[in-house]
Amino acid sequence: MAVESRQPDAFAIIFVFLGAATVTLLGQLVFTNKVLKELPADDILIFIAWAIDVAQTGTAAAWMKATWYGYHSSDVPDFTVEQQVHQAKIMLVQGLLYNPVLGLVKWSIIVFLMRLDDKRKIIKWTLRILFAVNLGHLISVFFGVLLQCSPVHMYWDHYKTDQVVDGQVVNDNYSCIDQASFSLSTAAISVSTDIAILLVPIAIMVNLQLPLRRKLAVIIVLSLSWAVAVVGAIRIYFFVNFWYGRFPDPNWSLWNTLSGVENNVAIMVSCAPSIKAVITWYMPRFFGTSNARSNTTPYHYPGTYQLSTRPRADSEGGVRGKGSSTEAIVRSESLDGSGEFGANSETTEPRTTQGRAT
Repeated sequence: MAVESRQPDAFAIIFVFLGAATVTLLGQLVFTNKVLKELPADDILIFIAWAIDVAQTGTAAAWMKATWYGYHSSDVPDFTVEQQVHQAKIMLVQGLLYNPVLGLVKWSIIVFLMRLDDKRKIIKWTLRILFAVNLGHLISVFFGVLLQCSPVHMYWDHYKTDQVVDGQVVNDNYSCIDQASFSLSTAAISVSTDIAILLVPIAIMVNLQLPLRRKLAVIIVLSLSWAVAVVGAIRIYFFVNFWYGRFPDPNWSLWNTLSGVENNVAIMVSCAPSIKAVITWYMPRFFGTSNARSNTTPYHYPGTYQLSTRPRADSEGGVRGKGSSTEAIVRSESLDGSGEFGANSETTEPRTTQGRAT
């Protein structure tokens, strides 16, 4: 009788998502480099995250192969001590690589949002706090995973000295943190920061004077981290079931592929603004933009927007003085390739009735 296996499905999931993230990232890097002739800091962070993600995906595949992941537990052979030590080493490396990918992607998104340069203090401080929380989470989780057992090497070497007493594994040579509490709490913090980052672009864009269709399009593009939050929440659900023994056969389930899915979805989401720019450049009317190709520079990478003032021309052709009223205008490097946040955004030029203003 043939042994049933879902391992090929697990491999397909992690490598298909890695491939999609790779294509998305390459598209962003090629397009922005072609137009900007440089690599912005947020793109560099995404590239580093992707490189770590490649290593994490390879490590996950090696772990699946070593542990017979995707097979029914009844079909998995008993492992030798040496095999268990090898599996634990791979698992530790996988844990060390997983969180930095998400942390770097969030760092990239926060840097991107900071470059929009919203002048409101609440936005500035929110981004600063998110930056600090994300950086602290990245560092603390990395060292938490690395140092979860004392001494460290006992994370994998404990199999050499474990003893079974009354059906319980006993080993006085080391101690470890509560792995269930650690993994669930860190995952919850990660999803919370996903949600917080999701809300910031909405707050930034809501006050801009844009046609409703374009405003919604830009908000959706800049708020796609909801997809990462959803995958993260599903991952927590399966983690709870795993740690509290609610899986009838955890080795047969494909839930462990969610870590790779989450990382790769995060990379794809972080490239969303550039995806929108590419679509607008080749299909100008897709987001309601008709002049995407009319600018000297076809794609203005999202940089800053601000409320500016410019003297208005009076009815006699002169420009009003410093003390006169001014109009607030929105000037921006475009998020949609149109050269401004909205094609209908108005810039106030001096208006004359009798020749040019002087």
